Amino acid sequence: MEENQLSNSLNHNQTSIVNDEVNNNHIPHAMNTEFFPEMLRMPTDIYSEKKGALRQKFIQDEDEKLRELVKHYGTNDWKNIASMMQNRSPRQCRERWKNYLSPDVSNQPWTDEEDRLLDEKFKELGKQWSKIAKFFPGRTDINIKNRWVSRGSKRYQATHETEKMEANIESI
Repeated sequence: MEENQLSNSLNHNQTSIVNDEVNNNHIPHAMNTEFFPEMLRMPTDIYSEKKGALRQKFIQDEDEKLRELVKHYGTNDWKNIASMMQNRSPRQCRERWKNYLSPDVSNQPWTDEEDRLLDEKFKELGKQWSKIAKFFPGRTDINIKNRWVSRGSKRYQATHETEKMEANIESI
């Protein structure tokens, strides 16, 4: 009888070991990217998987189509508008409209006066783009941030460091 129990116990343990080996080979792809590197490139957003909407720049034809759809459906039906835009999510359409295509948004070149005001407000408020945007009619927070980055925030930091050093020298 003891022999039977020992045999059953060994068989159970061997089965467990085999099952563990099999289960270890079925690690979810997200955890096993070493063997499935393509998983690193797959979209994780459900909408992206469903519609294939990956990040891509809008092209002129898409901008024109989006303008026409907004003219027809208004600015409150982004899901419907996106369904007519190939590979674009409602959020992408709304953000493109709000930050770049809306007639309320100025796409004019930045003036020297606006650049000086941006420097001044950045010194005062830091990276609070929404608050800074209130001083720029027709410019969105995204426009402001993009302008700051394109001008080179490092240039500001260098100037700011120089001002700090000068202030320290004067205090001596």
